[in-house]
Parts: sequence; C-alpha cells; structure tokens
Amino acid sequence: MKIEKKEIGEEMKRLLSKGYDSEKISDWAERLLITLEEKSEVYFVLNRLSLMEAGPEFEYTVEELNSLAELFINNIEDPFQQIDNIKFKQSD
Repeated sequence: MKIEKKEIGEEMKRLLSKGYDSEKISDWAERLLITLEEKSEVYFVLNRLSLMEAGPEFEYTVEELNSLAELFINNIEDPFQQIDNIKFKQSD
C-alpha cells in the first residue's frame, strides 16, 4: 500500500475535526502502519504517531497534532522536529 504524507495530514485533520484525541490518533496510526510494506517517510510518521500510547512524554496535544497535520499536508521537512522545538521551547 502506498500512502503519501499529504494524505496522512488530510486524514488526521478529518479525524481531529471529529473529536479524535492523541490516543485515538495513535490507534489509527498503528492500524495503518501494519498495512505498509515499505519503511518510508510515511512509515516513520505513522510509527511516531503510534508511539503516543507509550507514555505522556510521547504524546502531542490536539493543537500540536493539527499543526503536524498541516506540516504533513504542506510536505514540510522534519515536521516532528519543528513541533518538538516549539514544545520544548515553551517548557523552558
């Protein structure tokens, strides 16, 4: 199955607009992850999203998930690093 990062972002936006939280997004990412055959950038994105269930240190807020979705849609390089930079800058 071939999925583009833009498609991931668009689906995340749709799910978030339906009230999905980080736990539900993590479940969705994990289900989608097992359908991928190759270890691509999309595989990495979904794997990272599925890890949110591993603990609060891996979670993203709904606002951060919306921002990530926008970065995916716009094909911005290293979207997680951009969100993490903002997240950890605010906690300083």
